[in-house]
Amino acid sequence: MSRDYEISITTPYGECQLAADSVGEFADLARVVASVLNKKSGGDLETMAEEALGKLQAYTYATRKKLAPTNIAKAGLELVVVQCYLRDMEIAEAVSYLSDRHNFKASMTAVGRYWRDLYTLGILPVNSVLKDD
Repeated sequence: MSRDYEISITTPYGECQLAADSVGEFADLARVVASVLNKKSGGDLETMAEEALGKLQAYTYATRKKLAPTNIAKAGLELVVVQCYLRDMEIAEAVSYLSDRHNFKASMTAVGRYWRDLYTLGILPVNSVLKDD
């Protein structure tokens, strides 16, 4: 599938393909890759999760007719859910993590909605790049 803007980047950690339909999307993807590569040694997952959560909240506000907070948001666990996504956890793993570590029962559907929206925004899991060698 060809997109209007495409580039292939070779880094010490592997090859990365970026493709987008607009300049704005392409710039967002490039910022994510640069951020990941700059943070390889430190692995500042929390900062990346905060940025992703900000984009997610703006997206939700712009696209939803019903803006009632989710149960995950009410529990103050949105950042944790985004971090699970960035770590490339499966949805079931994230649900277990929320239950085990935060004593919060979330449904797979609720967590899946976060995954879907993050993916729609072009935010990709970065766990494999952030791991120490």
